[in-house]
Amino acid sequence: LTSLDLSNFDTSQVIDMSEMFGYSSSLTSLDLSNFDTSQVTNMSFMFGGCYQLENIIFGNNWNTSLVKYMSNMFGYCDSLTTLDLSGFDTSQVTDMSDMFSSCRSLPSLDLSSFDTSNVTNMQGMFSDCSSLTSLDLSKFNTSNVTNMGGRFKIISSSSISGNGDGMFSHCSNLKRIIFGDNFDTSNVTNMNSMFRDCESLEELDLSFFKTNKVTDMGLMFYCCYSLQTANLNGFDTSNVTNMQGMFYYCNSLISLDLSKFDTSQVSNMSYMFYYCDSLTNLDMRYATFNATSYLYMFSYVSSSVTVIVKDETAKTWIENKLSGIGTVTIAGT
Repeated sequence: LTSLDLSNFDTSQVIDMSEMFGYSSSLTSLDLSNFDTSQVTNMSFMFGGCYQLENIIFGNNWNTSLVKYMSNMFGYCDSLTTLDLSGFDTSQVTDMSDMFSSCRSLPSLDLSSFDTSNVTNMQGMFSDCSSLTSLDLSKFNTSNVTNMGGRFKIISSSSISGNGDGMFSHCSNLKRIIFGDNFDTSNVTNMNSMFRDCESLEELDLSFFKTNKVTDMGLMFYCCYSLQTANLNGFDTSNVTNMQGMFYYCNSLISLDLSKFDTSQVSNMSYMFYYCDSLTNLDMRYATFNATSYLYMFSYVSSSVTVIVKDETAKTWIENKLSGIGTVTIAGT
């Protein structure tokens, strides 16, 4: 199916359009200018898997004021180069997970009209939008969002298993994310893989993040090859249990201030700094080491790294893990 004439469709009574065009993989264009969507509550996967779709025309009757579900709405629309969402009313939407996942040809997204105040799930929202270079989320209100992460774990240094990507996973050309005053993470519990494979990000100021409810930070900055500075000074990690691969292959990081990190609940620190081979300063002065897994935690770190810890016990422990490579000092000495 390469084309559809829907000009005579009366959709005024339709409440569910989920998967309506799902996996219509040969469609190149859709004209929905005649669609009345005023009663629709579900648009999940509506265009999902339309791999060849280049253009969607939304008309004056395109009304999304009752829609609650937009999960995967444009997921895997690999060929979309433009998307006009200015007519979207998202005030009732609760689920935006994977909404634009794998929209690999979109160079930009204007989300300035989006009302996200009722959204609870943003897992994988922009994952694999590999042509995006900048993302302006300054209008986003995320006070009710609980999920910005995926579910992944490292099986070996070259193997990852799981399902569900993080909010910005695989945005390989993304250089800038603009967060606004209402980008509130105080209810988020999952940040696993949130910035995974954001290979072009050079700096991140996340000092405003409220992370007191977060339990999973595994792979959060995995393979952020270009990341040179990361301000995480506001992080409350007192409930985090997983930091596996958190800074895996962040090989442009020179200094990392984790001085406020409370790791008392963390059970997995394996691969945490794996191949951070430019790291010369690592401040972990508040960290305790009670985890059950530390596999390859410091493998291939810089030979000139200085690690700051809280006491002699931590110093001895780190020195054993570093196998004599680098310097360990106690805070205040």
